[in-house]
Amino acid sequence: MLSKTIVIGLSLLAGLVSAEGLVAGDGCREQSCWIASLSGSTNEVYSLHDGKRPSGGSVAGDKCIGQQLKKLGQPMPPGLRGLRRRHDGDAINFDVAETAEIEKRQSGGCKPYSMIFGRGTTEMGTMGSTVGPMLSSALGREWHVEGVSYSADMAGINCIGLPGGINCVKQIDALADKCPSTKIVLSGYSQGAMVGRICAAFASDAAKKQLVALALFGDPFNGASVKGVPQDRIKSWCEAKDGVCSGGLVIGAAHLAYTSNGNVKEAAKWMNEIVKKA
Repeated sequence: MLSKTIVIGLSLLAGLVSAEGLVAGDGCREQSCWIASLSGSTNEVYSLHDGKRPSGGSVAGDKCIGQQLKKLGQPMPPGLRGLRRRHDGDAINFDVAETAEIEKRQSGGCKPYSMIFGRGTTEMGTMGSTVGPMLSSALGREWHVEGVSYSADMAGINCIGLPGGINCVKQIDALADKCPSTKIVLSGYSQGAMVGRICAAFASDAAKKQLVALALFGDPFNGASVKGVPQDRIKSWCEAKDGVCSGGLVIGAAHLAYTSNGNVKEAAKWMNEIVKKA
């Protein structure tokens, strides 16, 4: 158990509610749905709340958010620091080397089901060392599993998962192209949960047709909608005392409990059930 609470990235704004006009789904906590709308991944349009932006973040993070949203062809949100207002709406540029690496990782035959998983911040490897490997083992042999290739660093937190989300879009689109009959579930833990939501929102139409659900843990965007995904296909496992699930990214003992509280096994059961119904 942690002796201290570690505060990183977007600090918790106590008592903050969703921005006016933002439709908050069940489970929204504090500013979780607000920062989710900033990522462009939700059905709601991001706006300032009484002229104020969400708490926390950094100038470098704001610049990153603006740059990544530009890659996705999204409008520039109000209130970002250190950015000029002009926006040209560039599309995503697919790097040849990255695409080749994705194809190498996805070599072999197609399986009935596939999970693409985003690991938590500072975890090693593409699957991480906590939730990812445990969930992979619990799913069973019918599943192909791969981790999102992204840096999972502290800078990605202030950029609300957008760099990893864009990398994940490349992976899910490549997987759908290679295995058009495979049913796909996106999953992620902590920063990886943001990555998974952004990935689902901006995946190609073909990939979205194969996307069955999202299974998320310690989710900073807890309760938010995802473009093109029915709300009942989005399930977040969030401990009641997990500050990350409030969109404040306050890491305490509750955020580290997902491998020991039964949630991973519960998620694997739900994933196996939902892909068979789809």
